[in-house]
Amino acid sequence: MPKPSVFGIAIKRAAATEEAAPVEGDNIGAEGRNDTHDAALGVVQTSRGTGDGEVWEVGDFDVGEPPLKIADILERFAESTRLRLKDQPRRDYERAFRRFAAEVGLAAYTRRQLQGPRAKSLLLQHVETIPKPSRRWVLAALKSVWTLGMNLPWPIDPKRDIGRFPKVQRRKTPPDLDIRSWAEAIRNERDLHLKLLGLLLLQFGWRPGSQIAHLKWRNVEYDSTGRPFAIVASGVEEDFKTDADIRVWLPPNVAEALEAWKKAAPDISQEKPILIWRRHFDGRLVETAHTAKSIRMRTEALAKKWGLPRLSPVAFRHWVASALRRSGLSVPASAYWMGHDPTLSGAMRDVYDNPEDCFAEQSSKLPNGPMALLEPPEVSVSDGLSPEIVAIVREYQAGRIGTIELANRMEALRLKNGPSMLTK
Repeated sequence: MPKPSVFGIAIKRAAATEEAAPVEGDNIGAEGRNDTHDAALGVVQTSRGTGDGEVWEVGDFDVGEPPLKIADILERFAESTRLRLKDQPRRDYERAFRRFAAEVGLAAYTRRQLQGPRAKSLLLQHVETIPKPSRRWVLAALKSVWTLGMNLPWPIDPKRDIGRFPKVQRRKTPPDLDIRSWAEAIRNERDLHLKLLGLLLLQFGWRPGSQIAHLKWRNVEYDSTGRPFAIVASGVEEDFKTDADIRVWLPPNVAEALEAWKKAAPDISQEKPILIWRRHFDGRLVETAHTAKSIRMRTEALAKKWGLPRLSPVAFRHWVASALRRSGLSVPASAYWMGHDPTLSGAMRDVYDNPEDCFAEQSSKLPNGPMALLEPPEVSVSDGLSPEIVAIVREYQAGRIGTIELANRMEALRLKNGPSMLTK
């Protein structure tokens, strides 16, 4: 039977090795597949079927070098970055690399095959599938794993191969109307775990995987009566995404929810996470620490249960930051509230030496937390006002008319009846 044609790099060597005899392999499968390896050509020849009906396929083969193992690459990357990358960023980089490896079939290649133009082709092919605002971060993640996990030179020159990246766009803060529906659902939620999780998102805007999931019972501080009143957590000790600390006074509804959950939680040892992920798997109850994914699943379940607009945890974070500015909270008190670094400006005034001073400002500016800003202002109506005025004010208070319509109707009533008709 004549030899099949040879493509790629092997074809350049075909003439010099025409007389080479293939070595039969012993991997004949149930489908009649037989692989033969021509060591001189450096190709794998695969036959299907028997006799004159055999169909041959030929592919490149690197003699003596096995294909890549993604698990080994990620293990080397983790070891190389153990002292300079926190767990959460490292996991994010690994997830981006796994996505790339799965999409381009990286496990089918060897290191030798990725030392030429093919590596650039695979990377650029993957970049095309990434939204433009995310390409800068994705390429940074892939470059880190590529160079530290595979020990290969980075084949991409962004300026030459990709061009200018778009500016990073700040996500828009969701409107109060969307947040208000979430706040109402959380007030009425009876599941203690869901209620506390929702309050941590809406009142503080904390990151799910790198803050909420890492909080432990040792981070809760109590007053003289034994009631929780603050959460103090070190970004370094609790392995947050950044080293910034959380120092926050607890609004009443959070303190109440935390106290209720503490009575129901299966384990409140000091080193245990405050919130745990409980679910039934294979007929048994499984309890593990939360992750960003599991918290996202819980928030999606809450949205589905109450018919809420779908909002990501980062949307709550942006809304809380906006609410803190509206409340007039200072920069350091706001930073400690959300777990930001209060010293970014480099000024000593932006650091609270005494946590009690920070708590005092937070409790005075936000006695009921950012969620209280969603409630309509209380309007008291004087008994001396006419029924028409009372009716208009109540419509405004109920949200059925806006400020401009309120002013217009009040002015029309004054012009119609005169000042004497405003009171009875």
